[in-house]
Amino acid sequence: MKVLNYFPGQLANILLEVRDIDGYFADSLIVPLIISGCSFIADGYDGYELTDGYLIAWEDDGYAPNAVAMTKFDVGRYYAKVRLPVGNATVGNYILNVRYVDPSDGNPKIKAYQIITARPYGASVGVRNF
Repeated sequence: MKVLNYFPGQLANILLEVRDIDGYFADSLIVPLIISGCSFIADGYDGYELTDGYLIAWEDDGYAPNAVAMTKFDVGRYYAKVRLPVGNATVGNYILNVRYVDPSDGNPKIKAYQIITARPYGASVGVRNF
């Protein structure tokens, strides 16, 4: 899992590198898709709770009608941009799953990305400067 750090409201850049069995960059056999995305926030009890808001909704059968197609920018390299929600309540973790097809064996693969959001430096709530 790749870990990315951002502030709420920023545009997160998701980069995917696909390699063949020899380690060379190779194109996925399908356009890679961000197929799911969910968020977790601190709940003070056991650490995190799954929130109701999803960046990308998916259905029980695994079909993602709102899937985000990634853009190819070089052989075996793809990117997508996801706008993170705004506000103090959106501070937490987001998990995104990207589906692609491995060029070496033709099997679908999923790569996970964790986006950690924190308040920008100096943007604390309830702090006074004396």
